[in-house]
Amino acid sequence: MTDSQNPPTNQAVAITTPVADTPAAYFEAVTPAALDSSSILAANRDACLAAMAHIGAQFASVEYAGSGDSGDGFEVFVSADVDRRQRLAKPLLRSKVGMLFALQRWEEGNPFGRLVVYGTELKRMALQEALESLCDQAIDHFGHAGFENNDGGRGVMSLSSSEGLTLEHSDYYTDSNDYIHTLAGAEGVPEGPAEAVAA
Repeated sequence: MTDSQNPPTNQAVAITTPVADTPAAYFEAVTPAALDSSSILAANRDACLAAMAHIGAQFASVEYAGSGDSGDGFEVFVSADVDRRQRLAKPLLRSKVGMLFALQRWEEGNPFGRLVVYGTELKRMALQEALESLCDQAIDHFGHAGFENNDGGRGVMSLSSSEGLTLEHSDYYTDSNDYIHTLAGAEGVPEGPAEAVAA
């Protein structure tokens, strides 16, 4: 085997293996040596890029938005060109992708309840669902989990072989203008109880 067919275990890459029950190639993320969100995200990014290349796609985006504790779902767009003019038909997005998901448990002896990753689980899904999952993982990784709470937020994940993965996110918030007003006492007004005026 060549180095490209047998990559080092500490490198997050994507490999392809044929699957008998599907006409399309099956793209599987390689479990990274380091079990952290960055390595898992990179492995899933590479798997999605490999599946996109297989169907002739050069660009994909996933838009999302939500507020009031509710998300509005994802809007997936996949294009054959980086200029985003040739949208690919949905049947092409059924190409299968293997996505890694972190297995977590509470860290023993930690009174603050910290979750630690102890392994990964491989799930097979269509490319469209894989892109949605990749976006969801990117939202968590970059610190925007729970964006749909309160005033909410929105964003878009872009994916291409030339620029990799980019997440643009905006948080909504209610602004306020604060004021302090004081009505000062008038001169000559006694501060104590009023004295009786003699007749």
